[in-house]
Amino acid sequence: MKWYATVPLIVLCVVPPGCTKADRDAPPGRPCSVEVDDGTRKLLEKINSVSAYEVPDLGLRKDTNYAYTPPDVEPFRHVRPFKEHFLTQLEYTGPGRARPEPEHVDSVKIGFIGPIMATVSVATGGKSHEEALGIKMLQGSRLAIEEANAQGGYLKRRIPFELVVSNDNGLWGASGNEIVRMAYKDRVWAILGTIDGANSHIAIRVALKAEILMMNSGDTDPTFIETNIPWVVRCIGDDRQQGYLLVDYLYRKLGLKRVGVIRASNRYGRFGVREIRDASRRLGRPIVLEMAYEVGGRDFSLQLHRLKQADVQALVHWGDAEDGARILNQIRAMGMDQPYFGCDRCVCDRFVEIAGAHAEGVVCTYPWNPDRKDPRLDAFRTAFRKRFGEEPETYAAHAYDGMNMILRAIQVAGLNRAKIRDVLACRTKPWPGVTGDIPLSAVLDDVGEVFLAKRTNGSWKYHARRDLGLATSRAPSREQADRTRVVDAEPDPRKPFFDARTHVTGYAGPGRDDPEPADIDEIRIGYFGPSDAGDPCGGDLWRAAQWAVDQANARGGYRGKPFRLVPAWSQNPWGTGVAQVARMVYQDRVWALIGGIDGPSTHLAEQVAVKARVALISPASTDKTVNLANVPWMFSCLPGDHLQAAALAAEIRARPGEEPFVLVSADDHDSHLFAVELKKCLARHRMAPRYHFQCRRGAQDAAETAGRIADAGAGALVLIADARDSACLLRAVRDRGYQGAVFGGPAMGRRQFIEAAGPAATGAVFPLLYDPAEGSAQFARQFAGRFGVSPDYAAAHAYDAVQLLVAAIEKAGLNRARIRDAVKELSPYSGAAGTVTWDGLGRSTRPVRLATVRDGRPVPVAATKPEAAAVATGE
Repeated sequence: MKWYATVPLIVLCVVPPGCTKADRDAPPGRPCSVEVDDGTRKLLEKINSVSAYEVPDLGLRKDTNYAYTPPDVEPFRHVRPFKEHFLTQLEYTGPGRARPEPEHVDSVKIGFIGPIMATVSVATGGKSHEEALGIKMLQGSRLAIEEANAQGGYLKRRIPFELVVSNDNGLWGASGNEIVRMAYKDRVWAILGTIDGANSHIAIRVALKAEILMMNSGDTDPTFIETNIPWVVRCIGDDRQQGYLLVDYLYRKLGLKRVGVIRASNRYGRFGVREIRDASRRLGRPIVLEMAYEVGGRDFSLQLHRLKQADVQALVHWGDAEDGARILNQIRAMGMDQPYFGCDRCVCDRFVEIAGAHAEGVVCTYPWNPDRKDPRLDAFRTAFRKRFGEEPETYAAHAYDGMNMILRAIQVAGLNRAKIRDVLACRTKPWPGVTGDIPLSAVLDDVGEVFLAKRTNGSWKYHARRDLGLATSRAPSREQADRTRVVDAEPDPRKPFFDARTHVTGYAGPGRDDPEPADIDEIRIGYFGPSDAGDPCGGDLWRAAQWAVDQANARGGYRGKPFRLVPAWSQNPWGTGVAQVARMVYQDRVWALIGGIDGPSTHLAEQVAVKARVALISPASTDKTVNLANVPWMFSCLPGDHLQAAALAAEIRARPGEEPFVLVSADDHDSHLFAVELKKCLARHRMAPRYHFQCRRGAQDAAETAGRIADAGAGALVLIADARDSACLLRAVRDRGYQGAVFGGPAMGRRQFIEAAGPAATGAVFPLLYDPAEGSAQFARQFAGRFGVSPDYAAAHAYDAVQLLVAAIEKAGLNRARIRDAVKELSPYSGAAGTVTWDGLGRSTRPVRLATVRDGRPVPVAATKPEAAAVATGE
């Protein structure tokens, strides 16, 4: 028997409106009425009483835990997750229930899709191998349709049911096309199919768009039902359920410790063993070795020799019956006498035919018990033998059950796809099928009992948990119940499950106790950026960083040993750049990193830093997502885009006049992110640009963009691009005669922009990230005297980043983890660019002011009211 709760049955007689008095007086065997229980009657009242704009309260299922997963194999069981999926039934909220039945219908069509003809394709890896299973599935479906027609067909109209058959040839696109054809051309009312896991996934996604029920009776892929599609029902126990039983038997009953796996190299094999592999690991007995083979192969010696060398105590096979039998024969021929376990596909005559005497003692998972004493099953067997001249097997039996579930739903709900779906989805009692009772979970999956089939004395014997001496209780543990209560308490939809902005990122790993090495003669700090002082974008950063190292060495270095910057850079950071950073960390053995020069290069360096566990300080990136990656080694000197955009939006809001403004942004990473933040802040002020023009990086279309701006007739221009492109675009706009207000991003504070834009930069307003009056005026004078140019914000923060790392090394010693701790503890740190204070994510929290260009240099502008900036940030 399958597990379910006993529900009192109140049987009523629902007479379809289409029945006449003659129909009501029809002789037995040709009933017009459909018997429904009280729960179904109330369901029909609800779904028949709503309009297209209403959603009935149908009482959604809520499971205590997903798929009856045993507590000790549940993923992440030691922690409480932010959200657990698949515990609450997904609701259909569309208008489909209000569609009337069609007036003229000659037959009630039901679709069938399955592999019934052999094909050869790249998608299936050659010749198909599932058509024998598909034919059985088709036979079971046909028998159910024929029996329903013999009982009067669709009772409301006395018309027959018709099976519309489509072949599943293994091609994703073709499978999707078949669902579209059946749903829109053939106008079927529901569909049954298919077997292949990938094609089933494609089919149900099309069914979601077409809003048509998909009943699956042959795909045991656990992920099939994990799509939260309310139009999907499965009436067969999946590989998750079967895998849990097998794992219990292997480890709890037999006490095995070293299990090997050999599986087909297709989706069925890969996903079939996943739950076995995961459960084994969670029980502390990981799979020793997993080997894959090509479907339909003949020689498995390579895989079997390696499994033999691994000294496995038992072998689990997951694949087709013929492959499983040949593998078993070769195992025994090699002298391997380990117990052999298989999947449900091996429980068939073909497996026994090929394996011969070796089949004796084989144990396989199986989704039902064909030896069960049940009048329904006996009647099905008799009818199947009479109709097809052979014995039914699992694919025929489950297809028969699935089709009968569809037929019953149509008889009760009528010709309305949404209502057909409702009747099945809201069924509270297990379906009394020939494969046993079929209870449905919250995701409409069959969670009934599964079995182990053992070949004994020339026949398969089926064993339930209780027969095997395994625990049969499916009650959740106390921890699971607690987690369920958390799920039942509906969260506030206005609040996220996890707010990274308020999270304190910490490092709790090893490394702090590592001793300081004694065999070093210099202290190396990695620098990820151009090391050419003449580089227009990164030259000032390199000069400032190198100058800071020179000053540290002039003070005596670290205990008499000099500091040295180790530079690395690539014009293609995402190509060879990562190798350059890795070389600094692992070959040059740097103690900390500085870099990169923008958002993308900083993200790249961060990926290496988190793997190598080395502190990284960014002097030039304003990309806030750098610090939202939950990396405890990452620190940013500059305020993020969200803070700068808030100040700039408040200034745009406060500008005089009511003329609209135009937003122009380049298509590079940093410009795009800043534009996104700015538009969000403007929206909080109930503002939006009249036009948002996006230009290509490199200002190749500067003249065209300038013309569009001039034609827009805007009173203000917001220009977001890097320093060079901002200068080029602004000059082009001024050349077109534009004299309105100009606002820009942080790149306008770079020396490169001010020099390249020339007089056109005068009056532009942008975030001020460095003001010598706030920091060290002495640094600005000395930098200008040393290098002949005034430092911009990037140079000042590069200088501070080096000085901060030097101070951290002097405080913590030569230990990467402790250096990271010291960087965090030195906050607030007063440097040449002002005071840097980290928040819990390693971001700078310095308030942002605005600047404009006068006489060729940035100067602060009067601050906007603080409350305006607060509105823009949403704080």
